[in-house]
Amino acid sequence: MARGWEQLRLPAGEFLALRIERLINFEHQDIFRQEPRRYDTLWYAPSAGRWVQREWTGEYFMPGGRRRTPMREDWIRWELVEYAA
Repeated sequence: MARGWEQLRLPAGEFLALRIERLINFEHQDIFRQEPRRYDTLWYAPSAGRWVQREWTGEYFMPGGRRRTPMREDWIRWELVEYAA
């Protein structure tokens, strides 16, 4: 889902970018990771013709217990570090 335009200042320069968010539901190969979800956000800059920043993280639930606290996966972020027009 497109969330709007944002001005980004990255190591490669400044870009006006469209923020796009995706929620991905999937079946994990580890049967103990129930209801896994991945959150993927990218910022697409038309001036660069590509995404210039991207983040993803995820969560899942462990079976058993009365409290269903989400378990967090890694949080990974990429930024464009160099760009030549």
